[in-house]
Amino acid sequence: MAIVLVDGGLCSAITKYVLGECFRKAFGMVVKYDLMWFETNGMDCSNKNSRLFTLTALFPNFKMDAATQDEIDFYKRHFYHYNPKPYWYYPAIFDHPQPLYFDGYAEHWKYVADVEDKVLSELRFKHLELNEANRDVLSNIHKAPISIAVHVRRGNYVSIGMAMLGEDYYRTAIDQIVSASDQDKAKVFFSDDIDWVRRHLAPKLPPHIELHFIDVNNTGAGHLVLLLISECDHQNELELQLRVLGRPTVQQKKKP
Repeated sequence: MAIVLVDGGLCSAITKYVLGECFRKAFGMVVKYDLMWFETNGMDCSNKNSRLFTLTALFPNFKMDAATQDEIDFYKRHFYHYNPKPYWYYPAIFDHPQPLYFDGYAEHWKYVADVEDKVLSELRFKHLELNEANRDVLSNIHKAPISIAVHVRRGNYVSIGMAMLGEDYYRTAIDQIVSASDQDKAKVFFSDDIDWVRRHLAPKLPPHIELHFIDVNNTGAGHLVLLLISECDHQNELELQLRVLGRPTVQQKKKP
C-alpha cells in the first residue's frame, strides 16, 4: 500500500490525487490518503485562512480513501519518504513497488501525463453552480475572440518568500502567446492580489489588449476559479511552463 499525505488548497489536493493514481497505475497498489492535516492544522502558509478538504465533495468522481490513524502511524514510522525535488520529475519513486508513505509535493507535468486521460475524465465542472457574478465572467470569456487566463499567485506566497514570479515573467509569458497570432487577445486575470496586478502588471502591457480583472471569488471558491480558467482558450502561465519544460502545449480549444 501507498499512503500519500494531502495538505494545502484545492489544487494541491489534486496533485496528490494525481500522484496516488500514478502509484496505482505503475504498481497496482492500494492507495490511501492521509487527510489528518486538515483536522490538526488546516491553515494556509500565513496562518490566516483555513483550509478544508473539499476535493471529493466538489468532484465526486475522485475516489480518495482516507487512511486510518493506525495505518498512518505505521507507514510513517517504517516507510516514510519525503520528496526532495517537488518541482522536478523524480522517477526513483517508481523504481520498484514497495510500501510507501509519501510526504511533499510532486508537481512536474510528467506525473500528470502518466494518468492524464483518467484524471481529466473525472475532473468535471458541469454540476457546479455559478452565481450571477461568475456567470457574467464566463459569458465575457466566451464572447472574447481569444481568451487567455493569467493566474498571478501572491497572497501568502509573498510573506513566506515564494512569490518568485515577477512582472517580467508574466510579460514574457503573455508575449509568448500574443506573438503566435496577429489577433488582439483578451487577457483574463485571476489573482489573490488583483490590486497588485492592476498597479504593477497591467500598465506594462500593450494598450490594445483587452484586460479583465476577476475578483468575484474568495479563497474558498478555488473550484470556481479553476472552472473559469479551464474555459479560456489558453492558460498563460501554464503554457509558458510547458514550453520551458519542452512539452507540447495544448491546442486552442473550440468555443462552446
